[in-house]
This record gives sequence, C-alpha cells and structure tokens, in this order.
Amino acid sequence: METKLCSLIGVSKTEYEKYISEAAEIIKSGGLVAFPTETVYGLGASALSGDGAKKIYAAKGRPSDNPLIVHISKVEDIEKYCMPDEKSLALCKKFMPGPITVIMKKKPCIPDEVTAGLDTVAIRCPQDENARAFIEKCGVAIAAPSANTSGRPSPTSAMHVCEDLNGKIEMILDGGECKIGLESTIVRINDGATELLRPGGVTPEELIAVCGKEHFMINPAILQKLSDDQKPVCAGMKYRHYSPRAKVVLVDGETDFDKNRFILQKLKENKNAEKIGVLCFDEDIENELFCGEYVFSLGKRDAFSEQSHLLFARLRDCDKTDVSLIYAKTPPKSGLGLALFNRLIKAAGFDIVFAEHFLRIALTGGIGSGKGVAAKIFSEYGVPTLDTDKLYHSLIGKSSPLAKEISRALGENLLMPDGSLDRKKTAKTVFADKEKLLLLNTVSHKAVRKETLLWMYSQEKNCALVEVPLLWESGMQSDFDKIVCVCADKEARLSRIVARDNCDKETALLRIAAQKDDEFFRANSDFVIENGTSDRNELKKAVSCVYYALFNEEKQG
Repeated sequence: METKLCSLIGVSKTEYEKYISEAAEIIKSGGLVAFPTETVYGLGASALSGDGAKKIYAAKGRPSDNPLIVHISKVEDIEKYCMPDEKSLALCKKFMPGPITVIMKKKPCIPDEVTAGLDTVAIRCPQDENARAFIEKCGVAIAAPSANTSGRPSPTSAMHVCEDLNGKIEMILDGGECKIGLESTIVRINDGATELLRPGGVTPEELIAVCGKEHFMINPAILQKLSDDQKPVCAGMKYRHYSPRAKVVLVDGETDFDKNRFILQKLKENKNAEKIGVLCFDEDIENELFCGEYVFSLGKRDAFSEQSHLLFARLRDCDKTDVSLIYAKTPPKSGLGLALFNRLIKAAGFDIVFAEHFLRIALTGGIGSGKGVAAKIFSEYGVPTLDTDKLYHSLIGKSSPLAKEISRALGENLLMPDGSLDRKKTAKTVFADKEKLLLLNTVSHKAVRKETLLWMYSQEKNCALVEVPLLWESGMQSDFDKIVCVCADKEARLSRIVARDNCDKETALLRIAAQKDDEFFRANSDFVIENGTSDRNELKKAVSCVYYALFNEEKQG
C-alpha cells in the first residue's frame, strides 16, 4: 500500500479542501487516515465501523482490549454517540474543544471493537482546527488512537507517523508539529467524583477548580502498573507505552541535583558510557554537566509545556542512535508534570531508581565576619568545603579561558603576559564604569557557579559546604538546600579586616558598607552563627550547634 502524505501547511484554500476531502473519502470507504491534533497525531477510522477499528489495531499492532478514543468535530455531537450524565456533560462543555477525553455510557451505534467490549465510550473534541475540519468533512465521528506502532513514542509530527506507519495506511495529513505533545487527559465520573484516568493537557488543578477537591480522585494506574488480569478502562492505562528501543531508567530523588549526581556516577561507573543516553535540561547542557552526542535536552528545567512538547520527539531521536540505555529524570507530580511523569514511567516500564540525597550547604556573611574560620571548623567535622573567592582567583590564573572571556566582554586588554587576568587593571576599569562592573559580575558569577556545581557533583560524601560571600548577588542561593550565615558586630569586623588586610579603618568601613548588612543575612538564612569574639573555641561551639542541627535534620528527613 502506498501512503499519501498531504501537507496542510502553507497551501491554498483549494488545495487544503482537496486534501481534506480526499481524506474524508478514504474514511467513508473504510480506510485509515493519520491526522494532526493539538496533543499527538491520531490514526483514524469511522467510529461506527467495527472493521475500521480492526484495521487500526492491525496497523498499530495494538492489543484489542485497549479501547479507542472517539473524536468529534463539535461538542453538540456528544449525544449522537453516548448518553452523558450531567457532570460529564459539564466537563465536556468546560474543556472542549481541548485536550480532554471524557468516558460516558455509549449508544448502540458504537461497535464493541471500538470500545474493546466495554459499555462506555471515550469522547474527545480536539482543539486543532485541522482535526475538526477533517472530522466535519467525514460526516461521522472518528475512532483514533495515536498514529504510531503500539508501544512506541507517540507521534508529534507527520514524519514520526511515516517512520511507523508508512505503507500500512492510506493517507497522512501533515499539520506540522503538535502544540502540546502529550495525549489528552482522560476522565470519567465515578460515584459522583471526577476520576482522572490519564493525565494530559488539562491538569488536575484545572479539574479540581471545576469539580472541587472533595469530588476528585486519581486512578492508581497513573502511577502504578496494572496486573496482567486487570482490564484497562481507557487507552494508555495498561501496556508499556511511549518506549524507544533502548531501555529507559527513570531517576527519582529529592532534588534535581541528586538526580544529576546519580546519573553522573552511573556514567562514570559504566564501561560503555558512550552507549548511554541522557534526557536532561538546557541548564545541564549550559553548565557542561552532560556532554556528548547522546545528550538530549527537553528544554528549560521548569518549562513543563516545553518538555511535554519535546518528550516524544526526543525519545524518537534516541532511536536514531545506537544507545542501549537512557536515563531520564522525574518531573514533579503536579500540574503538567504529572502527565510527563506518567509518560516517562510507562516508557521506562516502571523501572525507577531513587538517588541518595546530597546536602548542599552555603556559608555566607559579610566581610570580616569569620566565614573562613567557620568553614575550616566544618571541614574538621569531615564536611568537604570550597571557597568561591579562591575558586575565582584560580579561574583567572595563568592561561585562563575565563580571563580571556572577561577581557573580551569588557572590550579591553586586561591580560598579563602569562594569560592571567590583571586584577588591578580590571578593578580600575570596572569601578569607573557601572555597566562594565555588571558585565564582569555576570561573566565571573556564571563561571564560578558552573565550577562550584561540578565540584559538588564530584564529591564522594553525600554533603558539601561552599563559602559564597556574594550568594544572592551571584544568584546561587537556589543551588543550596540550606544557607548558613556568620554574623558579627561592626567593631569586631573592623578590627579583623584592618589586621588581616593591613588597611586603614576608612577603607575597611567602605568595604563593609558595600555589602549586605547582617540583618539581611539573618533574615534570609536557615541558620545564624554569631561570631562576636576572637575566641576560636566559642566560634567552634556555635558551628558545632549548627552542624548537628543540619545533619540530625538530614537523618530525620
């Protein structure tokens, strides 16, 4: 069979209507057409044809006990195919057209082949205008699962459909990339409550806003595997779905840092690390955390719409390589993140590993407060420590890439003969120009943050403390679980700065005034170490109290 690919993008109205009409005629004659929706591409046949449903199952290699979704062009058509109750109809009117499917009692016109023998039917009115135009032209509802080989990642472009079904179906309507990229939300009314059967573009929070929290429930199959003898009540509940050819392992953990650290350790341990793929985020790649041709970004860490849009495409990208194992990180189980989590655990066949928590502690405070001494005391307790001031100075040393980058950013030659940064010349340049000072800070903070994260990832112990004087100025506060500040009164700090740096009081006061005051540190830290004396033993007592509070809290957690 030859599969005809027809683009609906950028064509004339005449061509558009011609392709839609051709597709409708194929449906009327009992054939199969793949068509775009806002979620994923669907593989359609007449919803009133049992033989059409059988052709769908055959083309996809889909188990026949996995029900199909019936697509309509307008909400008013619902009662042609099912018998909605009041609450179901209210959900349809609220969210359709849109990425939601509602299960209701079917009418006799819907054959058992479409519903896998169930007395209910799943109804959806897509938001995509191409989909609705196609269904309208067919003059009948369209039964359509995703247009892919059963178990494979769902198709979010016409090319994905071609990869799986070319030669098996009559036509593919190309409407471009799907806007959402994950299948529709599926719900039903169960004992008066709205039961979520599959998460998707309509989030749990949006459903709760309509039905109320007390009338909302989540089916266990969203997060747990159904047993072999359990029958699915809707698509996507039971079988292994969305899977690339390589094995997928889902990494869960308390923080994204923990998940990254686990994956990095596994890459280091595995002798065939070059055959391992990683699904990660833009930030991980920007920080050069994961490198290589088998690293695939799902977008920004907190951009769940972008991740949804890219997930299936990235899983298919993995199939174009020879990777044998893919690590992916769990998203949060709320909002659109729940839908992502559901697709990933199905892709992984419920293979989830849990990363050990790594406690990241930031130590900060004003100049002369005694941070350095406090950090040394923490290290005496066995906590790995890093001083970001010393790190920065090492990064701008001999033959330094960072020194070159700073020099280029400031538009001046600020390099010493050995390739290190001329600190005096740089200081003179930036303190006379606020814009250049901002540029310097932007470049240097980014480099220090990147190296700090890499240092923490490399630690064998499950904790680390980083001394960061400019914690908030650098934007690094979000990189830590706990913030500890060291505070001291101004006179104590003055005497320490004068003695340590061999400067006059006036200079010391200017340096103190240039930083945030102790009240800011106290208000924005989890723990405060008061360092009002020069007695190291007193400081050690204060540090030990914080140490035991930090690590006892960690054990209890």
